[in-house]
Amino acid sequence: MTRAARITQLPTAPDALADRILAVGDAGLLVGLTAQIGGRKARSLLAEAHSIVADRLWNS
Repeated sequence: MTRAARITQLPTAPDALADRILAVGDAGLLVGLTAQIGGRKARSLLAEAHSIVADRLWNS
């Protein structure tokens, strides 16, 4: 799989991104999302997804 193919497969919904973070971690997500949707949106989306992850872990 090429790097470009991986970038297009990143989820852009906070819940789906939180699922991905819980499943495989968040390494490289900021770079991929920045390339996909832009820096400001990527940071905001990751912040929201990390908040969801924290809530899920706290409530588990």
